[in-house]
Amino acid sequence: MRAVRCALELREALEAASQALARLSADHHAPGVSEPGAAPLAHPHPRLTQRIGLASGTLFAGRVGGATRYEYTVMGPAVNLAARLMAAADDGEVLLAPSVRAAVAGQVLLEDRAPLMLRGIATPVQPARAVRMASGAGVARSTAGATRLATAPLIGRDAELEALLAAGRSALAGRGGVIALVGEAGTGKTRLAAEMLQHLVRASAGPGAERVPPFGCFLGEAQSYAQRTPYAALRTALDELLGRGVQGADQPLAARLARRIGELAPALVRFAPLLADALGLAPDDSALTAALTPQQRYDRLQELVVALFQGAARHEPLLLIVEDLHWADLASQELLDRLAAGSVDLPILLVLTYRPEPPIAAPWDTLAHTLRLRLGELSAEDSAALLGALLGDSPPPALLALLERAQGNPFFIEELVRALVAEGVLSREASGVWRLARRPDEVELPTSVEGLLLARLDRLDEPRRELVQLASVIGRRFPHPLLAEVYAGPAPLDTSLQDLVDMEVLQADHADGDQAYRFRHALLRDVAYAGILYVQRRALHSRVARSIATGRHDRPDEQLALLAWHYLHAEEWAPALTFHLRAADQAARRFANRDALALYATALTVAERLGAQPAATDLPNRLAEIHERSGELQLLLGEYDAAEAHFRSALAQVGAAASEPWLRLHRLLASVEERRSRYAAAFEWLQIGLARATSALRLEAARCYLLGAGIHFRQGAYTRAMEWATMGLRLAERIGSLADQAHAFKVIGNLYRDQGDNLRAIEALESARTRFARLNILSGQSDTLNNLGILYTRLGRWPETIASFEQSIQISESIGDVQAVARTANNLAVVLVGRDQLQRAEELYRMSGELFGRMGSALGVAVTTQNRGEVLLLQGQPAAARDLVAAALASYERISARNFLPEALRLAAEIALTLGDLAGARAAVEQALAVADELGMAPEAAAARRVRGQVALATGDLVAAAEDLALSRAELARLDGRYELGKTCYHQARLALARGDSAAFAVARAEALAIFTELDARRDLELVQAL
Repeated sequence: MRAVRCALELREALEAASQALARLSADHHAPGVSEPGAAPLAHPHPRLTQRIGLASGTLFAGRVGGATRYEYTVMGPAVNLAARLMAAADDGEVLLAPSVRAAVAGQVLLEDRAPLMLRGIATPVQPARAVRMASGAGVARSTAGATRLATAPLIGRDAELEALLAAGRSALAGRGGVIALVGEAGTGKTRLAAEMLQHLVRASAGPGAERVPPFGCFLGEAQSYAQRTPYAALRTALDELLGRGVQGADQPLAARLARRIGELAPALVRFAPLLADALGLAPDDSALTAALTPQQRYDRLQELVVALFQGAARHEPLLLIVEDLHWADLASQELLDRLAAGSVDLPILLVLTYRPEPPIAAPWDTLAHTLRLRLGELSAEDSAALLGALLGDSPPPALLALLERAQGNPFFIEELVRALVAEGVLSREASGVWRLARRPDEVELPTSVEGLLLARLDRLDEPRRELVQLASVIGRRFPHPLLAEVYAGPAPLDTSLQDLVDMEVLQADHADGDQAYRFRHALLRDVAYAGILYVQRRALHSRVARSIATGRHDRPDEQLALLAWHYLHAEEWAPALTFHLRAADQAARRFANRDALALYATALTVAERLGAQPAATDLPNRLAEIHERSGELQLLLGEYDAAEAHFRSALAQVGAAASEPWLRLHRLLASVEERRSRYAAAFEWLQIGLARATSALRLEAARCYLLGAGIHFRQGAYTRAMEWATMGLRLAERIGSLADQAHAFKVIGNLYRDQGDNLRAIEALESARTRFARLNILSGQSDTLNNLGILYTRLGRWPETIASFEQSIQISESIGDVQAVARTANNLAVVLVGRDQLQRAEELYRMSGELFGRMGSALGVAVTTQNRGEVLLLQGQPAAARDLVAAALASYERISARNFLPEALRLAAEIALTLGDLAGARAAVEQALAVADELGMAPEAAAARRVRGQVALATGDLVAAAEDLALSRAELARLDGRYELGKTCYHQARLALARGDSAAFAVARAEALAIFTELDARRDLELVQAL
């Protein structure tokens, strides 16, 4: 329709131009106008003419040619037919192929022409001449009601609806449940969900066995253009859940949010400022939330939102419907995954609708309480029944053959009926009954639902069609204020919008309390958008982007990804790059790493387009910046090959000169190799960078040294690790970087600890802790306090041990760091074992192991399993203890955690000794001692020597026992390991008894008593006293 209208308007424009040229020519030849000697014009009255041929059909559109020389073209039989009709047309004539004639009949005044034999076409073609637009062409508001179809009941989905209702009743009754409705566009996912909702609402208000409790309903929807905006799909539902802008509007927003969180999730109210990330508000962090890392912010926010929905469900059953999930941002998808898993045994029903393509992860499919329904085609009988319901009567038999092309798609069937009405095939009588006014084969109908929608939009008059296209650029849902700013049509906006609502193109949508509209179906928006001319589309995107960029709309900080999208499609490369980078950085801060990577990837493409512009002098730096940020995210995600490729690309952009970016990229490439455990390759990158580091690059040089120190530490090269850490500390002190100083002191403290220099380790770790505290780096404080607690345990300074661990747990709980809570709870339990509080210690070990298991930490599970084995040994259950310690040892071997082997092997030896397995005990302790010596773990070696002495004592080899116990005692005294020293003194007392040496017995027993009394090690004290 648009093509015919365009052809007729072009003919009128050329006629007007011809008349203007004729007037100019007449003026030129008027007396006194011609220049002397000028030759007369060959055609004193020039006339511009045209010939136009129009045909429709399937075409190939694309690039044709080679790699360096090509053109964009269209090809196909319809192109050939249109060209032949053009050649056969007279000047000023518009000839239509039969398919076009059928499509525009009734909208255009036509005259039939005689059949033509055209070259390349076997049979005669009878074209029609387009004369002018018919009177009343373009659907008017006054005719909308006359052509409105009946609202059909749900047809052909009885079994699906029954399954949904059964799952819904069960979920809302308290069992929880997830319903996934999957189907192609137009199969009726939204309609089926709406029908289920209506049934449940009625069931909640009436009596009977199928009654459900009253419930709250929340709606979310994903939009294709908001795929890179974290939490966009759930923002409407979350707004409603929190009562934003509704209840207590006289209070500040922060106070209202805190009050609502206090009602629904009081244990997490301290994380209230994080909701700004999900609601698209400007951040207003507290001291606590400002101290969180990006991953901690992301995890705590996800936990908070899940807890809010769970809390709401405890007050009243809750139904959450999220539509078009195939377009949802990844943060929303992960949150729904967590909520689905957390809905068990709560009155929560999640209803998720999405298409099979593009595919999404859909982890909820594996949950036992998920019902997944794939909506297929309607049967032929159901399709006929739907056709009859739309017409309000039995359909004419001649229409049934047309249903085959709809392939059982309900939306296709509905649009097919609309097309038949528009083409005059169906006509409504005064009684309201539809009758067949023309034979269906007299008109050419599109063969796809997209074609039907395109024809429907083509029948709109020009102002309303342009309004629809403008709205499609904004999105499926569009706010009235934004549309009003960019609308420049001749007709009043509100009148045109109401017309389109009456025509069932748009729907009013006031879900957020604002004035907004939406396309009746996502395909309508897609078809309207696809039909915009390329140049016009760019201009519309530019207008919308500029309007949004003024900041007069809600949540300006949340428009970054949307602005990036509009500027990208406007092909305004400079602002497109700026907003892609800002949106990517924002997503990265929110730990929406996949969304950030996608935005950075598009930014690279945009930057390359900018490179063709003369003003792009800073392009290499911008490209390096994008590659570096992408690499950092992929390093974080464990995608080391991709990270390395990005870092190498960034390095190529910054050039060969030694600069801060150049040195930083060498460090990052070393980090990639370190994560791969390719330590030699990592040091190659560090050494290349450090060899050219100047005094101006001290900050990056310090970080290179600290990274190298960590690698040396993991390799057990403690001397080299200390040298590198000390160098890093000196550089960090020179430039005043507290964060790097804290990192250096932490590495140095851990080095001293593993070498048994406990007092120096405490001094270094205290220096790290004070710097982390000054910087409000809570995770650093928690980690350092945990390490201090371990050291105080070794020294037997148990009051300080307990204080350190409790502070660490308190900080970890405040920031919601479950891993740190699990780790420190495990360490605190170790102290309780020494104090003979075995039951409480076992409870902490179990809790810690469960937390580690939930996080997928094999190492954490292994450590707590080993420690539970120790508790069982002390409780007199050595056989059960042996099984747990064996499982822990197998895990350490599997994950290559060698530094945990000495302690576990020593414990295995003690268990074997208790069971009377002296050979097994000797083998285990010899292996423990060998690994401890190999790794330079002096405290563990000293403890292993004590156990070897115990084995020798049990076998009657008193000489060997005395030698090992003496070596153990001397080493532990040097290391100031008070608790382990007390245990060695106890076994020396046992040895003295076996030898009958009362003097040595008295000395050893007295020393053991003094140590265990000082430490309040009650169980050990009882053992010594019993000698």
